[in-house]
Amino acid sequence: MPQHDTLVIATARYDDPQLRQLRSPVRDAEDFAAVLADPAVGGFTVTTLVDQTEVLIRRAIARFLHQRTAEDTVLIYLSCHGIQDRHGRLLFAATDTETKLPHASAFRAAELLDELDECKAHRQILILDRCFSGSFGDKAGGEVGGGPNLEQHLKGHSRGREVLTASRGFEYSYEGKPLDGVTTGSVFTTGLVEGLRSGAADSGRDGHITVEEAYDYAFRHVQ
Repeated sequence: MPQHDTLVIATARYDDPQLRQLRSPVRDAEDFAAVLADPAVGGFTVTTLVDQTEVLIRRAIARFLHQRTAEDTVLIYLSCHGIQDRHGRLLFAATDTETKLPHASAFRAAELLDELDECKAHRQILILDRCFSGSFGDKAGGEVGGGPNLEQHLKGHSRGREVLTASRGFEYSYEGKPLDGVTTGSVFTTGLVEGLRSGAADSGRDGHITVEEAYDYAFRHVQ
């Protein structure tokens, strides 16, 4: 029987003082996981990973994508700091990431792309809510400030992979401002959750929300 599974990864706490502590990833993870697990909305089986080390995140992703069938749908959501090396390549920060040693302590976007390439699931959805997330897929790297290369990299791929990013390769993503002491979520994820939960993202009014419709709604929310 086809499986519809989601892995939600959120990192808000960092040991390296150069990485600012984030307010929203844990809240975002909870909200996004809840809406996807809701049988009336997503009906996904959801696994959540919060504030973990680079090794644990790496293994969790590999385990999640292992032994899939072609009929499965897999969705990975990441909310944390995205950092770029001097060549402009994207890495995902974990709790123990050292900014001075990014390739030894952070999970490379290129490695995630390799794991997805090895996964047999024909339907793959990747949602990146982090700074510089738009540079995902640019394995060759480029100058910091360069734009994303997603279309070129994924063109002609035999499987259905859809990538949603909160920012372009040279942009920062934004958290909402705290209101009366209450932590608000990422503007991008808040838009996704709102559009899915309310059904407002269903622009076609056919009772189904496509990935494109969900992204369009979140994009308008960010604007």
